[in-house]
Order: sequence, then structure tokens, then C-alpha cells
Amino acid sequence: MSFASDLRISFRLLLKQPALTLIAVVALTLGIGLTTVMFSIIHGAFWRGLPFEESERIAAVGSIDTSNADNNVGDWRQYDVEQWARTQQSFDDFGAFYQGTVNVSDGNGNAERFDGVFATAGVLAVPGTPPSLGRLLQPTDEAPGAPTVVLLGHGVWKNRYQADPNIVGREIRVNGKLSTVIGVMPEGFQFPTAAALWVPLTLSTDPQARTTATTVTPVGRLAPNVTFAEATAEFEVLASRLATEFPETNGSTTAAVLPFIDRFLGPEVLTMLLTMLGAVFGVLLIACANVANLLIARTAVRTKEIAIRSALGASRGQVIRQLLSESAVLAFAGALGGLAVAWAGISIFNRAIVDTDPPFWIDIGLHPPVLLFVTALALVSTLAAGLLPALQASRADINVVLKDETRGASGLRVGRLSRTLVVVEIAVSCGLLVASGLAIKSITTLKNADRGFASASVFTARLGLFEADYPTPEARARFFADVQTRLDTIPGTEGATLATNLPATGANMPAIVIDGVTYASEKDHPRSQATDVSPGFFRTFDRQLLSGRDFRDTDSMDAPGVAIVNESFARKFFENADPVGRRIRLSQSEPDAWMTIVGLAPDIHLGRLENKDQAGFYQPLAQNPPRFASVAVRAIGAPMELAPAVRREI
Repeated sequence: MSFASDLRISFRLLLKQPALTLIAVVALTLGIGLTTVMFSIIHGAFWRGLPFEESERIAAVGSIDTSNADNNVGDWRQYDVEQWARTQQSFDDFGAFYQGTVNVSDGNGNAERFDGVFATAGVLAVPGTPPSLGRLLQPTDEAPGAPTVVLLGHGVWKNRYQADPNIVGREIRVNGKLSTVIGVMPEGFQFPTAAALWVPLTLSTDPQARTTATTVTPVGRLAPNVTFAEATAEFEVLASRLATEFPETNGSTTAAVLPFIDRFLGPEVLTMLLTMLGAVFGVLLIACANVANLLIARTAVRTKEIAIRSALGASRGQVIRQLLSESAVLAFAGALGGLAVAWAGISIFNRAIVDTDPPFWIDIGLHPPVLLFVTALALVSTLAAGLLPALQASRADINVVLKDETRGASGLRVGRLSRTLVVVEIAVSCGLLVASGLAIKSITTLKNADRGFASASVFTARLGLFEADYPTPEARARFFADVQTRLDTIPGTEGATLATNLPATGANMPAIVIDGVTYASEKDHPRSQATDVSPGFFRTFDRQLLSGRDFRDTDSMDAPGVAIVNESFARKFFENADPVGRRIRLSQSEPDAWMTIVGLAPDIHLGRLENKDQAGFYQPLAQNPPRFASVAVRAIGAPMELAPAVRREI
């Protein structure tokens, strides 16, 4: 009898017991479906790779501070990367970039803000993707004094310029500068990050400006036959030279060449996803154990039937094949149901991440490798659910079974196996329950954590000033002072402020000097979180100072430097003593550029929520007027109802 005949018989037998069949298929559907969803996410985010030829050779160079136990991967200073670009041997194509805000206007007041990338020409050479119109950035575009140009993404070209085929050569204003459009990239191209357009980056060659220029991420395509380990070894040598030349800033910094995706998603994300994949695979194992128990019970009832088949000449292999075919029918029916569950789960997940700006390469769907994975799961489920019952049934003594007229006796012979499967189910279930309980507790703790500030009724926005329109700090300071005055007069508000960084979104980490403390060298200067804010910051986030005063309009550029520190800062650097009246300064500032502490604030998460050390301080925005700032307005009613008024005043 062929395997096809076994399948036909299996279908008929299973249809005679619809309740058992339905329970088994539903259990396998959920197990296979959930496992497929997690595999699809990992495959789409990590294993599928970048959508370019030989994408496995595309890498990024990260900096690692060996004095930091966390070994977080960071960026590099422009001067450092500019030196490497002329000496490195590991990459065929090599460049650097940073992501930033790009404002586009056409002289008619219709300005629009995009996430752009400031990149050297080498960055766009890495993926090897030609533009759909015009040309890519060239090294001549990044030369000092070169005409300003811009490369558009497909979305900007289509939505803002109605897919104008004659866009190349047109002049538009980019960040306040008249720039010539040199090309348009194909649809879906966003390398190296979620880029809507690309602007040339001129790397700083001034060693004196190493600490002030925006840091960059070096990326490249490894040369043939160069491994990641070999590339890392070369850049470790290059980094050690910088450490020798600039011990204050690079003394404990080394380099690591990482696969591009690993650099931007990180091993922690992959570890978390693999853990979740293991958890849902545990659910599949429980489903298989349940189905195995159902088949054991069913096989016990059919013991005499199986014995008669053996007596009529069926070999043990044929018996096992027949019973496995029944398990296979259930498993592949579960696989089809699992595909439906996976399709629904993937659709829900994709909709959920749309507003989170996921990396451009993430493509989560039922791709061929995912379908192969589902097929493998079906085969595994077939063996996991059907092999033990088949082996047990085929091992029965024909003579004993045929002489036995009671069904109970044959059922008792599989009792030990059934009990073992139940124990396995309970053990796996307990493990999953403990893990899920801990996860739920962590999520609940994070959700209910005291962030130190009110957020539910706060409207936020981001704005940028460009050198062409606001070339001096004084001009920026006047603009922000005017904005603050206008925001304070909007009806329906309880407070308004401007800040370089909003709470819990990240903060600068400058090295500082505490007046009266002696340091062996500059590298021993401690670091602290810092942000610049306008008067009204604490009122906007519904917090009051613990002592001292808030910033005032008189804390201007010409006034003496002042600062407000938080409780963690006072505890860390002043042993909980009242810090008001003490002085601090930035390590890179002039020796007499002291800031007098005028206030003590409660802890508000300046940096990321996961940061354990919350020590930080505030400076007046007017004394350090930035080019980019965030707006925060606390509303009496619904925050988004303030959007038209805030936009109008800005």
C-alpha cells in the first residue's frame, strides 16, 4: 500500500471522529501560527538582510568606550572618520553620515520638514543602487565651497513635486539654502536610515573642532575576501592611534566593524525576539503533546484493529507509516490554519509598527523562507505528535491483543506514556507561565513607573532654524524669545516652554567640572545629562522647584551663567547638600565660564527611561541658543487642538 493510499484512509478515519480531529487541528493551528509570526518578524528584521546585492558585506564602524561596562556602540567624530577615509584598506566603498531634519521650501511659504541624511558620496556608493533620475552624490559635491545640491527620495519627488520628470536641475530651498536637485532615488530606497532625501556632508578636517562637530556613523562595503574580524583588527589599530593623539577624548575608545543591521538594531533586540520565538515554540510543543495524547487514546481503542492488520501481513513499518500519515494529515491541516493565523498576526504587527518609523529594510511577510519554515514545522509536528503513539501501537503483542476481549486492558498499556506527556506539558506550561508572568510584571512596572513629569496633556513639536536665516546666536535667541512670548498668549494653555530635548527622549552628556574639586586630568571629568530650557519648563510639565529659583528672561547671553540641577545631581556631586550657590562648568568651556546653580529641581527623566543614573542639569536656552529646539505646551483640553494655534504663532 502506498503513502497516498495511507493518506486517503487517514482522511476517512479522521472524518469519522470530527471532535478529536477539530481539537487536534485547532491546537496545532495556534502553535504553528504563533511560531510562524515570530519567525517572520525575526526573518524580516534580521535574517532577510538588506535589499541589496551582497548585502552581507555592508558594515558599519561603531565606537566602544572600554571604560563603560555596558560597551554600548556609538558614533565617531567627523575628524576621526575623515582621517580614516584616506588610509583604511578594509572597505571598497566607505563614507559617513548622520540623520537630521531637512526643511524644504520653494519660495512660496509652503515649507515642509523631512527626515534627511547628511552623507558623504561614499555612503550612497555602498548599496550600489543607481538613481531613477539624475545622478548620485559625488565627492566634488562635498568639497568646501561647492554648490549646494540635494538628492530626492521617491516619496518627496512623487508627493511634493507630483513626480515631475524634469525635476533634475530645479532649484529649491533646503535648510534655507538655494540647492539644485541632482537626482531622484528609486521607490523604497532609504539607505542608510529612513531617509526622505540626501544632502552632501563635508567632514570636518579641523582637529580643534573635533568635540563640537556633529558625530557621524561610518559605513562601507567590505572588500572581497576581507572578513569582519580582519576589518575590526584594522580599525582597532586606527582607533588606538587616535587614542594616543587625543587621550582626553579617545583614550578608552576602540572600534568594532559590525554587520549593518546589527549596528542599528543591536544584539539585544535579536536576543529578545529569539526568546519570544522560543516561548511560542514551547506553545507548539504543548500543542503537539496534546495531540499526541489524543492519538494515544485513539490508538488504544484501535489496538485490536492494528493487531488484525499485523496478523494479515502488515509489517511494523507499514503500521507506523499508516499511523504517522494520520498525524501528518492533522499537522498539515494545522499548518494551513497556522498560515491563516500567521497572515493575520503579521498584518496586525505591520500596522502596529507603521507609526514607529521602522528601519527601511524590515519586510515582514509570508516570504518563501517563512513558507519553508511552516513546512518544517508541519513535519516536526507530525513526528512530535504521531511518532510515540505509532511506535507504541506497533510494538503490541498480536497474540495477547487478539485474545484480549476488553478495551480497558489495551488502554492501560499506554497509561505510562500518556502520563509522561502530561508531565512534559505541565513542565513546559509552568516555564512559560513564569516567563510570561515576569514579562507582564516588567511591562506593568515600566508602564506605571514615575517618569517625574506630566505628559498626557502636553502638546509637542519640533522646529529648526538655519544659518541662512538665523546666522548668529543672537538672532536665534531673539527668535526663541519671541516664540516663548507668543506661546504664552495662546488661549487654553497652562504653560509653554522650549527645550533642546524633551524629557525621556535623550539628553546630551557633557563632561563637567565641579568648582572646588581637583581632577588628575581632563578624562577624569565626570559626565552628566544636560539640556537647555526656556523659563516655564517646570510649570509646563507640572513640577515645582524644591529650592532656589526658576530661569528668568534676564538670564540672557550677556548675563552670568546659571544652571538648575536635579536631586540626583545634588546627591551624586554634593552629597545631598543644598547645591544652590555652588558652581559648575562644562569641561570644554573657558576656565572662567562658571555657571552658578540657582535652583534644585525634582528628578525628571532627562535621558532615556532605561537610564539608571538620572543626574542632570539645565541651562537657560537663551544662554545657549540652539539651531533645533522642541516645543512643549500644556493644554487645558485636548493637546492636539492646540496644533493650529502653535503652527500659526511659530
